[in-house]
Amino acid sequence: MNANDFEIQNGILTKYRGKGGGVTIPAGVTDVGRSAKTNKN
Repeated sequence: MNANDFEIQNGILTKYRGKGGGVTIPAGVTDVGRSAKTNKN
């Protein structure tokens, strides 16, 4: 997991590109968008 795995817009986590497992939400994220929670594999 690294900073490039996350797409954040205006404090909203809009996409996570990492492998999953244990994920720590980055500081500054105030909300998680619905599309960020969707598994599209």
